[in-house]
Amino acid sequence: MKMEEGGSAPVFLKQVSDVEVWQGDVARLSVTVTGSPTPKILWFFSDVKLTPSSDCKLVFAGNDHSLILPYVGMQDEGKYTCMASNVHGEAACSAHLHVRQRVPGAPCFARAPDSVQCAPGFTAVFEYTVAGEPCPDVEWFKGTERLFSDARHSVSHNPDGSGSLTVWECMEEDTGLYTCRAVSTLGESPALQHSAVS
Repeated sequence: MKMEEGGSAPVFLKQVSDVEVWQGDVARLSVTVTGSPTPKILWFFSDVKLTPSSDCKLVFAGNDHSLILPYVGMQDEGKYTCMASNVHGEAACSAHLHVRQRVPGAPCFARAPDSVQCAPGFTAVFEYTVAGEPCPDVEWFKGTERLFSDARHSVSHNPDGSGSLTVWECMEEDTGLYTCRAVSTLGESPALQHSAVS
């Protein structure tokens, strides 16, 4: 007689953790599960079983499983539970998704500046587009130092929200972290950091 092969109940090597995202952004809740035979994975939101749809994607690679919400709304805030089960048992873990509401008109970057690589003697240009009502002001920093238009830098900002920081004739000391921040009476965008390398 052939002996039945042993197995093991599901175990979470990595449990789902709390996530905070802005309204309209992507949320990803992930776990890593082992077990033999391979556990069946179910996701629940406030104890309601989730099924794949345009608002909810279930993906996995090996032992890694993720629940992806492509466009988070305030109604998605709450408790999410992942349940893993096989013939030997089951395990579950839960976490909360917190959704931060965007203030209408608050500053945001429609186009964020990219990192720039610049050879010595050449010009580096960081370009951006901001949105918000009223149109936000944009501040540039290198490290902690605020940058203004001077002999080596040109800071421009247009009424349509587009603008740029230009670093003329790059030198070795221009290498570093440049931070762009959009500010208005309704608040400020998260600072975006980019580097110019000479």
